Amino acid sequence: SLVARKSTHKVDNGVPEVRTPAPAYKM
Repeated sequence: SLVARKSTHKVDNGVPEVRTPAPAYKM
C-alpha cells in the first residue's frame, strides 16, 4: 500500500500492512 510505505506499522484500507514489498509499485 502506498500509505503503508510512509509508516511501516500504518493501517491501510483497514488492513494492517505488514508486507510492504510491492514489486508492481516499484516498477
